[in-house]
Amino acid sequence: MISKEALDNKYKALESSHRVQLTISKATALFMFKSTHEPAKNYANLSVDYDCINHIGIEYIDLGCRYFALEDYSLSSACFTKGAECLETIHSIKENELSYSNYYGLLASLAFYAGFQYSRSFVLIKKFEEETTIASLLSLFLKRNFSELTDKAEEMAISQGYNDNQLSKADDVEESCGKVFEISIAKCLYSIIQYFYTGEDSLIDTAKEKLNALLDIAKLENLVDLWWVVRLILIIVDGFTQSSLWNMLGAYIDLKRENSLARQYVLALIYKQMPVTELFLSQRAVLPQLFSAEQSGIIVSIPTSSGKTRIAEMAILNALISNPEGKILYIAPFRSLAYEIENSFGDLFATAKIRVSHLYGGSLFTSLDVEELSEASIVIATPEKVKAIFRCQQDFFKELSLVVMDEGHLLGREQRQVGNEIFYEELRCFLKGLDCKYLLLSAVLPNSDDLAMWLTGTDNSTYHTNWRPSKQICGILNWNGISVSLDWYKDNVVSSFNHNFVVRRELPRKPRERTRHYYPKNRVDAIVETARKLESLGSTLIYVPMKKNCSTYAKAYAKSLEAEQPYVFKDNLEHRIFELVCKETYSIPTIYDYATKGIFYHNADLFTDVRITMEKLMQSEHPRVIIATSTLSQGVNLGVSTVILSSVYNDRKLISNRDFWNLAGRAGRAFADEEGKILVAFEYDQKKTKRQNERKKSYIIKDYFENSNLDFVTSGLLEIVSSIHNIADETGTTFGNLLDLIADNKPLPTIDNSSDVECLMSELDDCLLSMHGNYSDDKMSLNWIEDIFSKSLAYIQASKGTIENVSPDNVISFVKSRVTGILKRIDGRDNWKHLIQSGLPLQKSIELDVIFVDIVNLVIDYRLSDKTIEDKVLLLKNIETLISNQPNFNDKYIGLERIDEIREKWLKGTPLCEINPSNKDEIAAIQNYYSYELPWFLNGMASMIRADEEYDEDMANVLSELALLVETGLPNKRAVKIYRSGIRSRACATEFSEHMSGIFFGEYYPSSLVKSEIIQLSPSWNNLSELGKAWVEILKAERNIKQANKISPISSFSIKGDKHGLTMFKVRIIDGKTYFISLDLDKVVAMKTSKRDFSQVEHLKGIYFKHNSESDEYDMLVLNPYINVK
Repeated sequence: MISKEALDNKYKALESSHRVQLTISKATALFMFKSTHEPAKNYANLSVDYDCINHIGIEYIDLGCRYFALEDYSLSSACFTKGAECLETIHSIKENELSYSNYYGLLASLAFYAGFQYSRSFVLIKKFEEETTIASLLSLFLKRNFSELTDKAEEMAISQGYNDNQLSKADDVEESCGKVFEISIAKCLYSIIQYFYTGEDSLIDTAKEKLNALLDIAKLENLVDLWWVVRLILIIVDGFTQSSLWNMLGAYIDLKRENSLARQYVLALIYKQMPVTELFLSQRAVLPQLFSAEQSGIIVSIPTSSGKTRIAEMAILNALISNPEGKILYIAPFRSLAYEIENSFGDLFATAKIRVSHLYGGSLFTSLDVEELSEASIVIATPEKVKAIFRCQQDFFKELSLVVMDEGHLLGREQRQVGNEIFYEELRCFLKGLDCKYLLLSAVLPNSDDLAMWLTGTDNSTYHTNWRPSKQICGILNWNGISVSLDWYKDNVVSSFNHNFVVRRELPRKPRERTRHYYPKNRVDAIVETARKLESLGSTLIYVPMKKNCSTYAKAYAKSLEAEQPYVFKDNLEHRIFELVCKETYSIPTIYDYATKGIFYHNADLFTDVRITMEKLMQSEHPRVIIATSTLSQGVNLGVSTVILSSVYNDRKLISNRDFWNLAGRAGRAFADEEGKILVAFEYDQKKTKRQNERKKSYIIKDYFENSNLDFVTSGLLEIVSSIHNIADETGTTFGNLLDLIADNKPLPTIDNSSDVECLMSELDDCLLSMHGNYSDDKMSLNWIEDIFSKSLAYIQASKGTIENVSPDNVISFVKSRVTGILKRIDGRDNWKHLIQSGLPLQKSIELDVIFVDIVNLVIDYRLSDKTIEDKVLLLKNIETLISNQPNFNDKYIGLERIDEIREKWLKGTPLCEINPSNKDEIAAIQNYYSYELPWFLNGMASMIRADEEYDEDMANVLSELALLVETGLPNKRAVKIYRSGIRSRACATEFSEHMSGIFFGEYYPSSLVKSEIIQLSPSWNNLSELGKAWVEILKAERNIKQANKISPISSFSIKGDKHGLTMFKVRIIDGKTYFISLDLDKVVAMKTSKRDFSQVEHLKGIYFKHNSESDEYDMLVLNPYINVK
């Protein structure tokens, strides 16, 4: 074996060789030109010696093999990856037409896999034809088509052509030797798959034994092609010790115990439709910190698509194993992400009987949430929802063993971010001393050490990597008014290009028309046509800066598709749901019409039901194009092949580097794309010189294309203190004088951003008052502030000089001044704690307190009424009128001409298409006012009543229920329960609730039972609407999908005269004959006719029969957690 030193010297020689690296660069550039169909004349002077690049690729792969033998897995992976890329550049381009490309393509795919690049292996192997049986078997393995591979291997094992006796008597030795390799490799791959499915380590040993024997034969017979293939398969199998779920997680938790949570989790991943058998490099490296008992948490920063969600799953798994009675809180910054996480976790953890609950609603804590908190082990909620829970039910937080904070970079000087940060400070103080860990996740967090110090008390509890499963390349989409050219950059230098990628052409003239028309005629057309040409690579996301741009681009895209075939949906169920939701929402469902063409557009104007169903559909389909504002950059885990930024502006401001990469990071899907493409549109300004245009373009390249330039995450509290310093400098006063004004509740001097600072400071107040009540020695002492805020994110960053003009003492002084002002504002209120419990910003609570008695009187009047829906509408109207007269409440909605009509129809569950909001204010009245702001105030008032001992619980419940109904736009709690069970139709939820008025839905009635009741009772309902019938059919279809894998148990049995020594086997029926097949495929036993019906299980993966030594019988063993035994 070559020494490590000699190997390192060989590697350095390759890496430093100008000839080698120049050849690789040329091959890479040529690959880019050809893969984007650049005309050959544009790179006529660029040529590559194919034999030379093959030789270089094989050299790197050989180095990878040798480094692997020395257990240097990092350099091994690097060499395998580079060698595979060399072969890929030549052999994955069909126009090269090399006779040996399919073989080299197989080697490159195996090398990617050996280098732990499973996604790139999966994508690459699909480009090659399978010329041999071995290639076919390996192709199925690399594509993770385990079902077809096991079927094929079993059929080979049963075939007489692969029988040992037949092979030993064959006249053609070469053909016989080939078949030995074929059946042996089939058995090895079969053993590997059964290892994945069962976790039986002996199967790996069996596979390695066979492969080593094959390697010796290949070497002895000088079968070089087969020797390379077997050598790489052996390394892949050896690599499972470094990558497989069984080995990696098994090093930290017990996976052998049957039906344990850990084992069920692994099986749930492995038996998914797209099996997850190994961990990405980015996931493996974090395991020691993730499972460390000493660490109080970890801050994880890895690129989009690199496996953050899986890291969260494993952290949750560890927390549940360490403390089975503990609760997990998953904070998702957006409701769209919360829905997505609930769907992902719900399916996965349900197999282990772990209940996952997404607490719906923006900032309400209702009676429907109480049981969810009690029953669920994993609770998913937005920060506002978490705060509402914290104000009402702090006992829940005492049970927490893990808090996951997703998209953890969302801190800063925006109003919502400031409010969330100060609440996290309060939550951090509350959890201090409890055995609760933190996991913060982000794709764009360059200063993770700051957040680690903040949440865990040490800056060492961080994990960062730039590794991602697919490559990415950035480019400029240049539009000069005549053509589009693409320039692709590496290290901020053009590495390749596509000149005249799109060329303006003259359109046919209409009869008698003299004016000439051209296409593309403008920037929008140019971007659309570029996206159209890139469609063959996969879905494209076009980012647009403003909402109105969405429809502009969608219209242009639709026009360009006039001669195209219609878009075909794969997921008919999700498509049908989206269709029904759109038609119920819009009188003219333009959004749905575009979707039928494969065009999806997404912005803040989408109503909740449309947005949620659209996002689910986008994830299950491969749209032609997604046109979106920045609303899609946060939250939804949506992967595309290409991202085109039509502008680097948002609301006339340059987007931050962090926001750029939040969008750009979505380019390049795992197991779909070899490379994600990121393009920024640049239009040449004809009024400026070429030099001025190029300088402007260079700013884009410099500021955005290097993702190491990510903006630091800065504390919003620190930003506030810095702004006060700036105001002092601009007005010629001192920082101390401004703190005195704050302490006296006087306005700051007026400059451009002083009103913003006032708004930001108001976000701090309720949490500061709450902390004062909990941690102050007496009503006025401020000693607690230094103890708590000396560990705040603002203080930590001030200590590091993150913002030059702010010292740590400034942070403490500011907080003391703000708390002093707060105490002066509430002076005279003995029961000020009810102001905190409202969950509202403090100033709004104070103003609600002024009209508290008036609102209570309205509630009393309502309780004396018949409590009809009309009475609810009247109560709501009267409350709105009271609230709108307060100075800090938005009164623009109460003055809308149609507000009375909108209010009544909304609360009665009238479809939105019939409400038909006709302008942006009416849309906002539904989306923002009724769906969010007003319920928040109602729930806050309910909490204030609940905190006042003078009033009974029922008084508060009236407003809590009204808040719930207003938020959802439904007439009663039964309809809310139906709606939340998954029927995304307010009209149907209302209709069904009327039919089910005789059924008592307790507060804690499970959603699954609600759906079952609807399916069971609907045949007896008279006059059910067509929409209602459609939703019943959807519920039935969902039920059928879940019941598809229900089987009847097969009773234990014995085999007469059993001499086969089968300890565990699976059943297969081929040509009417039943076979019992061992997990290593060495034993295939044909059985006589049996009374037992194996037909229902023989096609299902994960069903085995295991020998029971005590009874001497074979028991059915179901390892697939998605199969239900009746």
